[in-house]
Amino acid sequence: MSNDLQLSVTPGGSGAEGLDALCQQIRVAVNAKCAVVVVLDGDHESGYSVVGPVEAQALLPSILGQMAATLRSQLKGALQ
Repeated sequence: MSNDLQLSVTPGGSGAEGLDALCQQIRVAVNAKCAVVVVLDGDHESGYSVVGPVEAQALLPSILGQMAATLRSQLKGALQ
């Protein structure tokens, strides 16, 4: 892992099949309708995977927005 984190991720990234399989394993392991995996600066670059029905995926923009706001608030002082 490098110290130069990328600020963007792509669906799956260069390790798309691996991320999709991992995301599916997590979804099944916790008996969830939907799972999301985000990798920043991993062995296969950065990427993400979403596995689940579209009805569950439709909730993600709101959830991720709430997460982003919370993280910004929590990290505000730490990143100055």
